[in-house]
Parts: sequence; structure tokens; C-alpha cells
Amino acid sequence: MKQMELRTLLLATGLLMSPLCHAQWLGDESTIEIEYASPEEALKVLLNQRGAFVRQSHGWISISERDGLSSWSITTHLNPAHPTIIKTRPYMSSTGHKLGVSMLCGANVETCNEVATRFRVHRDRIRRMPQWPHDEAEAGNGS
Repeated sequence: MKQMELRTLLLATGLLMSPLCHAQWLGDESTIEIEYASPEEALKVLLNQRGAFVRQSHGWISISERDGLSSWSITTHLNPAHPTIIKTRPYMSSTGHKLGVSMLCGANVETCNEVATRFRVHRDRIRRMPQWPHDEAEAGNGS
């Protein structure tokens, strides 16, 4: 899949304080790192990036970096999961195309687990879209 098509797909999916206490890797391999110490720090840096795509909805600020690959979801104070930051990025692993999702969540464990579950479901929906690059191994098992 061409980089531009993948970038368009990720943008279309709508793909952020107190100390963050609950971190989870939601992808297949822990290669997607959140390089910011807090949602506030991420928001400050990402909003100042030239060419970033930003939207706000339902207590989340969604930012797609100018490369169109990394997407960030950052809670606002209106969201029960605040302070939480989630990074989504496609990558290639030894087994093919993957969509990595990593999260730092400062809410209670139950709320963080609920958010993690929602993002796993979202990731799996994206991976089932016809535009997602399906690998030979996946094609044979109906994934």
C-alpha cells in the first residue's frame, strides 16, 4: 500500500495533570513509544507542529502528525479517562503489517481498561478495512 493511501486511511478513522499511573501496550509488539511525559506536554508540542490535523470531539483531542502516520488521542478535562494519551501508528513486523497502539492512562484501572478495550476494537476494525494492507498469511485465514 502506498504511504499516501495509508495516511488517508488513518486520517479518515479519526485517529491528550496528575502523574500517569497505568500504561499499556495495546498492539502486537511494543515498538510504539509515547515520547511525552504527560498529555499536556504532548498537546503543547503536537499543536505547534506545522501541518498537524487537529479535531476535538466527545472529550478527546485527536491529532494526526504531518507525516500522516502517527495519530494521537488525548483526553480533555471533560473525559472520565483524563489524563490519558494514546498513540496509534502502523508498522511492519516480521509477520506483516500491524497497527500499534500504546496508552498512558491516569484514570482508575477500570476506566483505563475500558478505554484500552475500545481502542483494541477500533484497531481491529481498521485492520479489517479493505484499504488496510492484508498480508499473504492473513489472506489465507480470513483476517
